[in-house]
Amino acid sequence: MQINRESIQVHARERLDAPGLADNREAQIEAFKRFLKLETERLRMRHRFGLGGSEIATGRSYQIDMVVTRACQVAADRADRVVQRELQQCAVVALGGYGRGELAPSSDVDLLFLHPGRPSEDVARFVEQALQILWDVGLTVGHSFRSPRECVAEAKDDLHSRTALTEARLVAGNASLYQALLRQLETDLLRNRRATEGFLQSMRVELAERGAKFGGAVCVLEPNVKEGLGGLRDLHAILWVGHARFRSRGLAGLRAEGWISEREYVAARRAYDFLSRVRNEAHFVTGRKTDLLTLDLQPELAQSLGYKAKGGLLPSELFMREYFRRASELYDVRRGFMLIHLASEPRRSLFGFRRPRSHKGFTVKDGQLHVRGEELKGGPMRVLEAFANAQGEGLDLSEELKRAIRERTEAIDRAFRSSRDATRALLRLLERRGRVGPALRAMHETGVLGRLLPEWARITFLVQHDFFHKYTVDEHTLKAVEALDEVAAGSDPALARLGKVFDELEDAMPLYLGMLLHDIGKGRGAGHVTRGVKIATRMFERLRLEPKAADSALFLIGAHLEMSQLSQQRDLSEPGLAQAFAARVGSLERLNLLFLLTYADHRAVGPGIWNEWKASLLWELYDRTRPHLVGGERRHGDDDRGEGARETAVAELLEAS
Repeated sequence: MQINRESIQVHARERLDAPGLADNREAQIEAFKRFLKLETERLRMRHRFGLGGSEIATGRSYQIDMVVTRACQVAADRADRVVQRELQQCAVVALGGYGRGELAPSSDVDLLFLHPGRPSEDVARFVEQALQILWDVGLTVGHSFRSPRECVAEAKDDLHSRTALTEARLVAGNASLYQALLRQLETDLLRNRRATEGFLQSMRVELAERGAKFGGAVCVLEPNVKEGLGGLRDLHAILWVGHARFRSRGLAGLRAEGWISEREYVAARRAYDFLSRVRNEAHFVTGRKTDLLTLDLQPELAQSLGYKAKGGLLPSELFMREYFRRASELYDVRRGFMLIHLASEPRRSLFGFRRPRSHKGFTVKDGQLHVRGEELKGGPMRVLEAFANAQGEGLDLSEELKRAIRERTEAIDRAFRSSRDATRALLRLLERRGRVGPALRAMHETGVLGRLLPEWARITFLVQHDFFHKYTVDEHTLKAVEALDEVAAGSDPALARLGKVFDELEDAMPLYLGMLLHDIGKGRGAGHVTRGVKIATRMFERLRLEPKAADSALFLIGAHLEMSQLSQQRDLSEPGLAQAFAARVGSLERLNLLFLLTYADHRAVGPGIWNEWKASLLWELYDRTRPHLVGGERRHGDDDRGEGARETAVAELLEAS
């Protein structure tokens, strides 16, 4: 069911140009409302039949064109002939998403009423009357009333004005005045190097602020489909920067001119259409502008979009998994594009530009590891060597190296991931205190981690249905690993006490491994801790993990909730509690491991979840337990119990928690 513009035009003529409406304002408004209601319902039907998100948004834009054009005509017909002649020199221009022709069903309508300069009060009155009609019809309209010169002046100083004008489109009125606006934009903005650099700097700030506002991650449990990372705004940012840098028009223009690859074009188009469809569905389901996909809304969207339970996962979990996959694709394209085309000027040394240097078959340039030559040569071990080299040097992977790695992930098959060389390489990455997080995140983003550890794929993009976690399971896990890195790095004075605990560890690898797999049992029903231990046991056999390290990591996976439960839910001065918990952990090394893992697990739940109250309770439990493991002085109020009584006590404590 394709959108037929001719049928929309016919319907508009029938409903909005009917005889007798001109002299009856109430009848006019009612006719506009009926037209929009019927056309919106037709659009909803096409959406239900599977029409793409972008096509629905384009259709909606055309419907609004019909309304705006006729609302302006109604307002103009009320003016006298002198004013009508003045209006013939004016134009109505669509801006922003409406200008792109990508309007979601309940989105705001952004309009520019363009005049040649020094408009009369009668023209201003026409604008007010046209807006009043649109408001009475039920549209939310953002508007401005300016000349081309005023538009350019505003765009020079305001990022949002410039991006809106980048997507200007004539809806009605004087085409020559509209062309004059485009020429002035070209002359005073696009060809003005200072203005362009100012815009690009504003974009850098905007992207950084948006990243901070939305949690610095794509995989937040309640994503904003428009403004969030990986949302529709990421593609808009590519288009704005591409237009400013190269004067390219649209994603197809960037591809045709070689600024993005065919793979990036396909990924961005696929992601954008999916996200547009999700946004349209959210607007249709709620009947209003809805861009935040709340946990309450997700099941309804999943059902409406046709998702069915499969493989032990709920429809909403499958829906959100696909959402995060597409959003991550778009985010990767945006990030790669910006790293190349929005970067500041290359750094110079005292003697000019810094020369690239070679490093173990790779090239180091501008703080990034690059592939030498045009492709990543060698078997899948070469892929793991790239991560090891980047980790050892403290470098990021370049975008072309990431691209080369993604193209070689299929080579990581069952035989390779079970090989001794592969397992050793993976475990070595977990041994570098303070540098594990970037390596694992890069492996995850390129698809390598899921190929090496198929069990990881199960929790990738998996939504957690509670009111505490703010991220998907995989994102939460990676943030927890990064929290451990923060402690190990020792650069934050606030973490100095934790750092001393970290320094006592004989081997940090079991801590990182336990952290990586602590939620591996999720996504398979209730009891994720017990299930996680079973899954990890099989994994450790495949990884040929040494018994001592395996036992420590399995302990962490099985006990990763216990320290937080005891510290927050029990009276820590209760007789016998500290001894019972000491008997549970068994050694100072394990207490330190579990303490650090519990801290990082809390830190990664979401912004503001870790606080002074939780920290004080956790430290109190740690301090009360530690003397019973190192033979220190017994604290007042602790009684002496036999080993059997201690095991029984800890079981009772955990059951009560």
